Amino acid sequence: MKCSRCWIVGRALGDTVDLAEFARRLRELAPVSENFRPFVCDGDPFRYKAFVVGFNPASDIPFWEFWSDERGFDKNGWRRTYHAHRRERGKPEAGATRRRLDVIAEAAAPVGILETNLYTTATRNVARLGKGMPDPTVFRLLFDAIRPAAVLFHGRDVQLAVEHIYGVALTASFERRSFRDSGTVLAAAVDHLSRVSFDEAGMLGRLLSDAADPVAATRLAGRAGQLRP
Repeated sequence: MKCSRCWIVGRALGDTVDLAEFARRLRELAPVSENFRPFVCDGDPFRYKAFVVGFNPASDIPFWEFWSDERGFDKNGWRRTYHAHRRERGKPEAGATRRRLDVIAEAAAPVGILETNLYTTATRNVARLGKGMPDPTVFRLLFDAIRPAAVLFHGRDVQLAVEHIYGVALTASFERRSFRDSGTVLAAAVDHLSRVSFDEAGMLGRLLSDAADPVAATRLAGRAGQLRP
């Protein structure tokens, strides 16, 4: 049996990504529960070089119902179920964070955004996740295997946890940071998206798109202090 690290190193050397193997590694790390959501994207997660990262998901829509080893993740199917669940509970189809994620994704196009969280268990609020900072094994797999060019963290809880786990200091500007044992990436940390205006969300999407582009990223690194959203 391959270890996660060996598989990641093999991929880094140019191996074709095997989604079935990736899903197997994910299942090995996944908690035995239905409210597990490692990420949301449209299709193959390895096409995405920009991450938006929260602390943990709020909605408990089962992930594996929308996964295919041939095609990846069915975002449209997931969204339909997400909307239906919210309507059944008498809520708007999309929550405040979801609406801003959509704005970021639209502003970042054609760069695709992979939505993920440091922890994968869905709860209504951070307090219900429990105390302490366990190792975010699933996030580590995503981060190490996909190797995003740019990452936007949102929320004070995730910023503090990431700084503690990876030994890195984050600011509200996209700046190049070395994440312990996981390489270097352009990263920024901002307020929780539910408290960000739609205009700010659009700006963050454009900045994230630039940060994920090798040419634009060089310009960003040179004037990072001017990029506070």
